Amino acid sequence: MSEYYNVTTNAGDAAIATAIANNSKLNITHVAFGDGNGSVPTPDKTRNALVHEVHRQAVTKYTKHPSIANYIVIETIIPSNVGGFWIREMGIIADNVLISHGSHAPFFKVADPEGVSEYRLKFTQDVRDGSVVEIVLDESLIYASQAWVNENYIRRNELIDNLTTNEATKPLTAKQGKKLQDDKFDKSGGTVDGDLRVNGLAYIKRIRGDQDLWITSEDEQNGRRVLTGGLLVSNSYSQANLIPNFGIYSAGAIHAGGNVYSDEYRGYTKNPVFYGALSGNADSASKLATSRNIAFSGAATGSFNFDGSTNASCLLTLANSGVTASTYGSNIIIPVITFNAKGLATVVSTQTIRSASTSQTGVVQLTDDLLTDDASKALTAKQGKALQDNKLDKTATAVAAKKLALEQTSFNNDSDFIQYFKDKSTAFFDNTGGKFFLQFSSGLVSSLIGGGTFIIASDVISGKTKIISCVVQENGAIDYLIKKELAYTDSDISGNSASSTKLKNTRKIFGLDFDGTNDVAGNITTTTGMVASDSYHYIDMGRSGVDRMNLAVYSGIFNFINTQNGNVIARLNSNGIDCNAATATKLQNQRTINGVAFDGTQDITITAEQRLNGGIGNESQLNAALTAGIYVCSSDNGLAGIYGYGFLQVYRSGGVISQVYYPHLTGGSNEVFFAARQSWDSGQTWGGWYYSGKNADSASKLKTARNIALSGAVSGNANFDGSGNINISTTPNNSVRAFINFNMNTGAIRKSSGIASVTSLGSGVYRINLSQAAPDANYAVVGMASWRGSAGAAVNMWDDANNLPNQNSFCINCSWGGDNTAGTYNPTYVNLAILY
Repeated sequence: MSEYYNVTTNAGDAAIATAIANNSKLNITHVAFGDGNGSVPTPDKTRNALVHEVHRQAVTKYTKHPSIANYIVIETIIPSNVGGFWIREMGIIADNVLISHGSHAPFFKVADPEGVSEYRLKFTQDVRDGSVVEIVLDESLIYASQAWVNENYIRRNELIDNLTTNEATKPLTAKQGKKLQDDKFDKSGGTVDGDLRVNGLAYIKRIRGDQDLWITSEDEQNGRRVLTGGLLVSNSYSQANLIPNFGIYSAGAIHAGGNVYSDEYRGYTKNPVFYGALSGNADSASKLATSRNIAFSGAATGSFNFDGSTNASCLLTLANSGVTASTYGSNIIIPVITFNAKGLATVVSTQTIRSASTSQTGVVQLTDDLLTDDASKALTAKQGKALQDNKLDKTATAVAAKKLALEQTSFNNDSDFIQYFKDKSTAFFDNTGGKFFLQFSSGLVSSLIGGGTFIIASDVISGKTKIISCVVQENGAIDYLIKKELAYTDSDISGNSASSTKLKNTRKIFGLDFDGTNDVAGNITTTTGMVASDSYHYIDMGRSGVDRMNLAVYSGIFNFINTQNGNVIARLNSNGIDCNAATATKLQNQRTINGVAFDGTQDITITAEQRLNGGIGNESQLNAALTAGIYVCSSDNGLAGIYGYGFLQVYRSGGVISQVYYPHLTGGSNEVFFAARQSWDSGQTWGGWYYSGKNADSASKLKTARNIALSGAVSGNANFDGSGNINISTTPNNSVRAFINFNMNTGAIRKSSGIASVTSLGSGVYRINLSQAAPDANYAVVGMASWRGSAGAAVNMWDDANNLPNQNSFCINCSWGGDNTAGTYNPTYVNLAILY
């Protein structure tokens, strides 16, 4: 076996068997190419995909093998601009199924935009029965058979570069054509210098005067030029100098060596008289003696009488070519015309010019905006000019730009945000929260991988300005990360400052002013507060000199007790108050509640932000989304039966769960505003989806009852609104009146109805005799024929003048191409049905 070959896969064997059994055709659409993951694989019948597919190319042409009935020939072309991969394996794709797997000699396909590296592949495949494929041609290409090329194409080395070779099938070079143009006398006239001699005949320009011409053989006899045959045309006659065999003279005399002459032996007359009969055709005449009829037949018919006395014309009638008179083609529909060898159009049809894509040429639609994301459409010159006018040159600096482009992003954590901008210097607007920069922050980035990243941004709601600085290493690690919020000199700072040289507002500390610029010290008394005198510090409890707490007891613990119930309401130690006060006007450390700052000095309003529970990428994750909150959905395969990108809102109370899905799009490919469903058992089972803006997947009844009508072979109708089943009473329109299955090779009938007999008329023509006469001869005959396992043939109504269809019988023959010519094509299986 060859080192490189192909085999049909198990799936291919099944598809071929089904096509043979059902008498259907394989829909071969593509040839897949693979690199075999680095090595040439062994063709494997069990494969349902290539080892590693790198490219899939549409089939250019496939057809039956010209000599092997169970083989097909497949051709495809990989364009020049497609490449950059190895080819070591290939496969045939039919109806998206790999039906053949084959090995290929290792070959690297380059991508060449200049268009000189096109790759063509032609190979055969055994499909057990060639009739399971239709002939398919890519009409955008031009084909020529090898036989045609051998017969009509002339190789360069077959050009003749001389004027001596006598070869009727080979062409002359342009060089020799120019030589003929330069050296040969133009047949329309001209001037020739010198004598012209051909095969012994001399054409001499002059003899004795400018008006002499002779065409003859010359000989010298006794000092005179003797004319031995030929023609002399002269303005004078001189027997002494010339002895002509045939002469025409300006005085009107004609002398000939035969028995027709117009002069006496010596001299000539002014009015020539011919003696004897003239025989042969005249060189010219003003009229034919007998008028003749000139008739045309074949592709055109017509006739007229002609005697030469006047010009004549003829009105020709073209034979019917079979083409229907009509206008073919429109904006993107072109006519497809078939001509016969006589140049007559025999078939005219139309085909739509294919649409262009990145892999093929064709018609392309223009789009006049910069929002459409469609690789099959072309941009207008207007939008191209807009890009030229408004976009910054890739090599220009920011100074050259009229405005700096703003990039919109959506990140919900600092790491992803920093990684995205690690190698960009740009402006941005981010519309997602969850990171150091708040939602709706706009800012600037200056970044260099391995060097440093500086990001500054301000959000439009709070007006806060924040800074991130770090170093993003080559391996993606984020080092030296610093995140700070800027303080403005003309506004209050929320939160505690790390340090300050002075308080904005001066505060009282036990009656002493304090703004942080200087220390304060003194003793605390009941009347004056903190004073600088006295070595003991105490707190007076209300009764002078009795209830007093001395603060000079070092390392002591002092409890403040409620005298009514004995509870400790406050405690002091050397570090200060170590318990919570019952009340306070302000928290020492400001806190945030659900993102809102709170220090106790004023009320705040909290809007609960719903929890973000992660992402959903498929139906299984959608069914498992049971926790209340928001989910981000992204699926190329769709979710909930609609567009797969959007937000899912989950509500839950105990085991009752509601899901509401909001897709991003509300037009175009998606007409749904939202979809909702419920579960009553904690998500073990779900009810059906309900859609807003779209037809429901199911309903118990149609809003408007519809009429269902049948036509064609039968007719009938009934109204249907979906509330119940319906029955439609039908009436046959066209029915099969007779049918037959017989062997055209032997005439044996296998099965029939309404057929009396079949009769062979010879040369592959059979007469089919009906058991019951048809109402007229305009009935329909449908048929097919084959040799089963070998090839098929076309069934044709035989239209010989003596065997036209009538009410009792009709004749058929079978041929390879439907050419309706008699022959010896006798398929073993012929099936016919007669309808009227």
